[in-house]
Amino acid sequence: MYQSNSGTSKRQRDSGLAGSSFTGKTGTTGPYDPQFEQLLIDHGVYPDGYEDSNGNAPEPENIQAIRERLARSRSSLSPSHFDEAAFKQFQRTNRGVSTEQDVMEDVFPTIRGNTGTRFHKAGNTPFNNLVEFAPGITDAKVDGYDGARPMEIELAVRRDLHGYIIPSTRTDLPAAPNHLTEVKGPAGRSDVLRRQAMYAGAVGARGMFELQNYGSETPVYDGNAYALVPTYHAGEGSLRVYATHPRQSAVGQTEYHMTQLGSYAMTHSSESFRQGAAALRNSRDLSKEQRDRFIASANATARRLPPAATPSSGTAGAASVPGVRGVKGVSCLTGIIGVNRLGGVIGVNHLSGIKGVNRLSGVKAVDCLSGAVNVNRLSGIEAANCLCGLKGVHTQWPQWPQVASKATRASRAVRASRALKA
Repeated sequence: MYQSNSGTSKRQRDSGLAGSSFTGKTGTTGPYDPQFEQLLIDHGVYPDGYEDSNGNAPEPENIQAIRERLARSRSSLSPSHFDEAAFKQFQRTNRGVSTEQDVMEDVFPTIRGNTGTRFHKAGNTPFNNLVEFAPGITDAKVDGYDGARPMEIELAVRRDLHGYIIPSTRTDLPAAPNHLTEVKGPAGRSDVLRRQAMYAGAVGARGMFELQNYGSETPVYDGNAYALVPTYHAGEGSLRVYATHPRQSAVGQTEYHMTQLGSYAMTHSSESFRQGAAALRNSRDLSKEQRDRFIASANATARRLPPAATPSSGTAGAASVPGVRGVKGVSCLTGIIGVNRLGGVIGVNHLSGIKGVNRLSGVKAVDCLSGAVNVNRLSGIEAANCLCGLKGVHTQWPQWPQVASKATRASRAVRASRALKA
């Protein structure tokens, strides 16, 4: 059972809003801050073992399948390939490290094994291009992660899901990361490591959720985990593997739940090392398979849809909405013309000079949505401020990423409707 810092036996789950605003500036609350975990909980990201009001800690539906996959033996770790001498060398190397960089450069490669160019990996880079999970939160910065080569993802998908699957403003780095590694040196804090893993898992799970539901007007929650986070603490010699899966809350928001899959004493014996290293290597293979599957599905959907209206020069997505942190993540709202099921909230691009928004594929409800006056003139800040009677859409609005995500799906639904009528 998960214990809070305040010492209570269990904490009750909050309503769980999934986020609040877009990135573009450095936040003030990070994994080393005692309030960081509660901030994530308040916005729908839950640590391992967190119990709901019924005393249950939600686990992914595919937890047993994942554990069975992690337990598979690897020929590269057989005694003939990794003998006692190799294990003794690993122990010596582990004892000699002092920093996280040492762990990633000297220790972790032995656990990870030689993978050649099969995985597209990066690390130690701020995820400064993603929709925030909470206001004022720092950008995630994982020690290592696997993702897809950007060119493997259709441009339309990258554009539509920019704030969810393109982690860095360095857009050449791996995209759609769903295998994210966090490590600590001998003196590193275990509680910080756990919070970093909690954050990283939510980033990966959200990206997979968006890819999985690309082109769908209504999101599907299958209860499965598609994001894995290994952690390694050199001082303890312990490797843990976590899974994070999305779930819909009672109020219709998306929550992210972290679950520990296994724990391995890497410096205890050669056999325990083999078990842990196999789990790590198998987790990378599984994550790549799942990532590739969702990317292939999203790419196929993008190819079936007609091109969306392109924002005019100087305006991307909801750029005219004030306080949206440099529009990072919002440019994915390509061709959005209205989300009439989100309480009258609409996010409209410049639409390349298209003035009759209500004439696009017969969407006549767009110009009569609650508070949306003169939708076809939403090219300036003053018009965007009128949405739903709001005086200003700022980063403090906690449901904006939810709106952006659902708005993106609504845009794609309209495009799909146009394709059927063509």
